[in-house]
Amino acid sequence: MAKLCANLSFMFGEKAFLERYNLAKNAGFKAVESGFPYGISKQQVVDAKNAAGIDQILVNVYTGDVTKGELGFAAIPGKEQEFKDSLVTTLDYAKALGAKKIHIMAGKVDGQISPKHDSVYLDNLKYAAKILEKENILGLIEPINPYSVPNYYMNSYDKAISVIDKVGSPNLKLMLDIFHLQMIRGNITNTMKELKGYIGHVQRN
Repeated sequence: MAKLCANLSFMFGEKAFLERYNLAKNAGFKAVESGFPYGISKQQVVDAKNAAGIDQILVNVYTGDVTKGELGFAAIPGKEQEFKDSLVTTLDYAKALGAKKIHIMAGKVDGQISPKHDSVYLDNLKYAAKILEKENILGLIEPINPYSVPNYYMNSYDKAISVIDKVGSPNLKLMLDIFHLQMIRGNITNTMKELKGYIGHVQRN
């Protein structure tokens, strides 16, 4: 049976982030996921989660300056150190929250995607996978459709599967969002069957 969790980045938006833990609990959820909690200390988030008596399943990687449109660094040449730093920061929050999954965001590309983007992305994920294996945390990559987020590097399921195969780590899986799946590929039922062995987390926006 599928276990459902509330995404606090999209749900209960009428309240401040920390209040959403309790709202999710009152709505009947036993677990939540969220984007990185910008501007909120680790202890504040942990206290809010614990006070609500709810589990944190997943947190997105720290993506950089969202006001500048940054959505991660994994595929961005010249941002390798920023990627490593973001991973350290996110792991610190994830471990404190007891989250066992991290969504590793690829970033937005200026201009055309080049072989350099591909190689940087692969190298960064190999680096991350080794750390995630030691921490017993699952890394997730998510194809995001180009209509909702133009210029996002990871916008193809075929590319995502190829990368997961090349990294070859049990701690790197696919995050499958049904909305993005429909926009990118369609044929939802058969595609989910095809990708079943790669899926580490499912979302429905």
